[in-house]
Amino acid sequence: MTIPLKGAQDTLPFIGTMTSIQLEEEDMAYMESEDLQSAFNLFAAPDQWLPYFADSKKVDGPAFGLASGTMVRPALAVIPMGWHSAVGLVQEAVRTLVFERAQVPKSLSIEKGKPLPQSDTKAIVYLDNFDEIHVVKKLSEDFTKEGCEMSEYHKRFVEVCDQDGLPRNAGKQLIHAYAGGLQGGLLDGKKGVLRAAPDKLQNFLKISFALLAGKKWSEFHLRHWAGKAAFIAAFRRMLFSNMFQIFPLIEQSRCGDVLPTRDCLDEIVCVGVLSVIAQANLRAPVSEEISCTDASPTGGATAVAKKFKISYLQVPDAQEDDGRCAWCEEPHEPGQVTYPCSRKCGLRACSPMCAFTHAEGNCTRKELDAPTFGERFAGQNFPLTQAVALEGIAIQPPLDIKIASYAWDYFSESGKRKLDLMENDCSLAATHWAPECKSFTAARGRPITLPSGRTIPGPKALRSRERPWGLPNLSKDGLQGFKEALEAGRIVSLEHPWNSLLWWTPEAEELFGDDRVCTACYSSCCFWGLAYQVDLPHHKR
Repeated sequence: MTIPLKGAQDTLPFIGTMTSIQLEEEDMAYMESEDLQSAFNLFAAPDQWLPYFADSKKVDGPAFGLASGTMVRPALAVIPMGWHSAVGLVQEAVRTLVFERAQVPKSLSIEKGKPLPQSDTKAIVYLDNFDEIHVVKKLSEDFTKEGCEMSEYHKRFVEVCDQDGLPRNAGKQLIHAYAGGLQGGLLDGKKGVLRAAPDKLQNFLKISFALLAGKKWSEFHLRHWAGKAAFIAAFRRMLFSNMFQIFPLIEQSRCGDVLPTRDCLDEIVCVGVLSVIAQANLRAPVSEEISCTDASPTGGATAVAKKFKISYLQVPDAQEDDGRCAWCEEPHEPGQVTYPCSRKCGLRACSPMCAFTHAEGNCTRKELDAPTFGERFAGQNFPLTQAVALEGIAIQPPLDIKIASYAWDYFSESGKRKLDLMENDCSLAATHWAPECKSFTAARGRPITLPSGRTIPGPKALRSRERPWGLPNLSKDGLQGFKEALEAGRIVSLEHPWNSLLWWTPEAEELFGDDRVCTACYSSCCFWGLAYQVDLPHHKR
């Protein structure tokens, strides 16, 4: 078993990566490029490797300056093309020239599988090629230097090549060029476009026409076309959507030539026709909102993202709790109930609000999103929010006009704006609504018996089963938050007493008929709720 030498093979850039370069309207891009002549023959292999690179046939010695009659096996002293480790070694050698000898910063390197460098200068090393892409403003000084002066990194690379006697292809050299070849592509830095080079495109069209004219297809022909088509599609990713049936046919062709099918003929025609307009617009703006669905035929789940995450973000290790509140830094008392950080950083807080403030403020993992719970009309002690926070789930500040620290008047304009802001939080995953029930209770209008036995008139009834929304000036917003959360796809619950007239409203009737909604009846304490017996329709129980 032979183990390939990896070298720097994994650093090979891919032309599709370059299509992610972004140019503003006032930006332009120019190139610098050098091409080594016959790079695989420029670097010598160690003498110990010669037996492994030798030919099986012997030749007479005079061919190598030896005496006649001496039979020897020729061996390659350079890197053999086609050897499984050749690409990795040559890539390693040229990267050494660029990043170590010429001292081009590695932070500028474009590499497959890594984010694009943030700098306006980007370096591309692909075997025998060293390319630079520079982004400049149209009115900058660099714009006036077209074709006349090498970049500093370009000069250093040329000096290193000259020192080592490494020949370069003068015909492929580019100096401050606003258009030029790049890995089989053509970069137009003035128009802000990257597309397939004309010779590559013509070659692909010829292959496509040949397949369309063929009466049978071999595995080689199909794989050759699919590889070329994938290269063209790198400049316009949507072209991949026209390539489905070709791959099963390739598998069939492994057993022998196959006959063309209508589906594959259609795919070849579509990709061929669209290839002539396949290009990447480097000035295309990035949408601030990304929508996605799952892969099921019916699109069972959807999501919308309005901000980017750092794909290579490393999650910090959990900290060790030092016995102090994560936010106010007060020491925890023995036996005190504490609240874990919702982002699992390892610290604990002395109250739900300290846990919330810590997670949003000084938490080492605050860049990580955490599903959040929000309670509406929470009550002065907000017990449900406390219980959720104890489980290490992220919370919003509980909303209720009775909480002094977070006074919130839903009926004021500022209160409505605050509620809208919290309801639109992209991390909000679940909400609980418990709107005030005193105007909805069916007990209003009944007389009240005092401990002395004397009876007095009770509060006037404001609503009835016939008119559950009651007088015109009463609020009709009791179910609105629940319905909006339901439509937003969140987990949502609504709490109200059994005998509440809220359940008789048309909006509640509509919710009872919604398959997404289920109902439950329970007592909030052992004996509460036994004073009145209310006959509700069966489906409301």
